[in-house]
Amino acid sequence: MSWPDRLPRRVFLAALAGVALAGCGFQPLYAPGGGAHALRGSVALDLPETRLGFETGEALEARLGMAGSGAPLTLAVVPQIAPEALELTASTMISRIRLEGSASFALRRPGEETPLLEGVVRASTAYSATASTLGTRAAERDARARLARLLAERIADRLELAAGSGALVP
Repeated sequence: MSWPDRLPRRVFLAALAGVALAGCGFQPLYAPGGGAHALRGSVALDLPETRLGFETGEALEARLGMAGSGAPLTLAVVPQIAPEALELTASTMISRIRLEGSASFALRRPGEETPLLEGVVRASTAYSATASTLGTRAAERDARARLARLLAERIADRLELAAGSGALVP
């Protein structure tokens, strides 16, 4: 069987899959009107005033958009990081450090106690300790920023999926 003979069958199967997905209410998350756009600019952030809180908030704003005053939803996030040593050299010097991060979050309407959505996300990253103190501090700072972005991405994913399923209406 040559390629042109198989083409109509593939087109038919692709069309059939499209009809099946359309029938079940499937809508791409990033399509116009999808869940990724439903929350854009409608979520005010409540984060701790720390470097980790700032970096997490910056990544969330990049993904969800900056909310103006009177936003219909408020997202409270509490990010945390715990370092632990991974590798030791022959002279028992730490050469690799892993950062374990978690962030608990709760999405609420202003003035309401019951959250619309809440949960905890986790992520980890690592960096190398060098002979230079300055180099090690720079690597740690970069790893912490990377971890903040990972946590923010996971929170935004959860929010957008919930909005795409219709569970959240701003």
